[in-house]
Amino acid sequence: MTLNGLMVTAGLLLATPVPGDFDKLQGTWITVSLVSNGKTVMDENLPPKPGPTVKLVYEGNKWRVVVGEKAVATGTWKVNAAKTPKELDVLDESGTINDKTKLAIYELAGDTFRYCIGPAGKPRPAEFSAQEGSGNSLIVSRREKP
Repeated sequence: MTLNGLMVTAGLLLATPVPGDFDKLQGTWITVSLVSNGKTVMDENLPPKPGPTVKLVYEGNKWRVVVGEKAVATGTWKVNAAKTPKELDVLDESGTINDKTKLAIYELAGDTFRYCIGPAGKPRPAEFSAQEGSGNSLIVSRREKP
């Protein structure tokens, strides 16, 4: 059982905090589905297109997108799991909110990470949708297994 983020066992309060979403997101995620502005780019129910794998890597408060073996984008990130839906802010290398910041909502269920991210400088999506004209991208990733 947990109490204010702390583990309670047999009536004893242990100092080991229960991992939050920030901790749970650490590691490498493989993109399995991507719909961008109404167009399906990748669908986990279809055979994969030839080409390199797209991965999202979270290490501490840093993120990077890796295509094949090459990092194509990097920056910092933060989550707010207290909001409904949960919020993700994707910042550039400066680590400050600016016109390059992308705002997203997300769901995390075990080894599945689903998020809807808006274009840089635009409002956070209100729902998990990437309809044509929205500019939003809806992405599903699965944790990379060692």
